[in-house]
Amino acid sequence: MKKITSILLIMILFASYNINAIAANSNVNVDEKKIYVLNSFTGQQLDEISDIEFTENRIHFSYSGENFSFALHKLNIDTNDGKNISKGKYYTGTYNNMVCNVVEYNDAYCIQVFDKSKSIEGRKLDSENNFTIVAGNSMDEKVNAISSEIDSVNERMESRQRAASGKLHVYVSGITIPFLISGGSAEGWCTATIRENNNYQVSSMKYVIAYNWPSDGISLWYDYMNSNSAYQSPAWPSSALTNVSGTWTINAGAGAFMAEATVSALVKGAPLMWTLYDVSYMNGTHQ
Repeated sequence: MKKITSILLIMILFASYNINAIAANSNVNVDEKKIYVLNSFTGQQLDEISDIEFTENRIHFSYSGENFSFALHKLNIDTNDGKNISKGKYYTGTYNNMVCNVVEYNDAYCIQVFDKSKSIEGRKLDSENNFTIVAGNSMDEKVNAISSEIDSVNERMESRQRAASGKLHVYVSGITIPFLISGGSAEGWCTATIRENNNYQVSSMKYVIAYNWPSDGISLWYDYMNSNSAYQSPAWPSSALTNVSGTWTINAGAGAFMAEATVSALVKGAPLMWTLYDVSYMNGTHQ
């Protein structure tokens, strides 16, 4: 925790808060640190953050006129499977519907903040509550590559098209990402039967989630564009195959079935987190 604490103290220095007092407690070279706030789906640079406070179990900062505060706890991500790098450090926290995931690696870090109550499409439309913070040594030299990686990942997510009417299937996996720090997977199945008035009856839902973060999971949406949720898997699911009882009536033009998983990997030596997602509409067409 000492490394991530030092880095966030440097963030305070950049905001011109009590520079001398903080520098006396930090071993990090101030001149080599830079902080960027990025759009989590396009990589575009956003407004700066301020009023940063950090302890061993909490992070607080201001962004776009709002205050964000999260109680954090450390995640023990499995590094014995040969898929996740052992030198990474991972933290997560929630507040109401907001989630904050933190990965620290090699004196640099990435923070992913998002509103779990919103679908991927809803998050794309709300960059004030869904954004990514990156910081580290010589970040000016890396931020363009990081921004490009975020944009290209999102383009790949949206380019997939396939259909399987009746039986819906969503699947994402981050365990084969190059330069992987950590990655899990989420997979879900359900049956969508056409009914009257352009509605589908959705039933027989089941899923398997090999999670690293509480954000990984399966969700069903009455209205995907407007984030009206019908079902979401729990934040800390069992790793076994889980069957979900119940049926839902979902409009063909509005509803969707979704899987998502968070992955972190190195880009120009700096850690970056992003969300992998797979969205199936009721007729089996994928986003």
